[in-house]
Amino acid sequence: MASLPTDAVVVAGAASGMGRAVAERFLTEGWDVVGVDRDAVAAAPAYRPVTVDITDRAALADALSPLPPGLRAVVNAAGIYPTTTLPTTTRRSTAGSSTSTSWAR
Repeated sequence: MASLPTDAVVVAGAASGMGRAVAERFLTEGWDVVGVDRDAVAAAPAYRPVTVDITDRAALADALSPLPPGLRAVVNAAGIYPTTTLPTTTRRSTAGSSTSTSWAR
């Protein structure tokens, strides 16, 4: 009998902060982790880094193809925000910072 694939998760924003903590937690629970981030991170056992800007849908689709076997979860912990200062912040400049990332075509 063939064994089932290990549970896998895709974590956006996995290079630092909350995304890194989430990726590390899944690793300690025995999951395979695909860590997606603009910043490069070294590979490790059960950890596959994918360096791509998630705001570029075509590049993201290419980078994640094929999806890992056993994919059971996707976590979007990427910080997407405009580079601006408080005095120059407008409603328009922050409009896209709270939208969710679409992982499906």
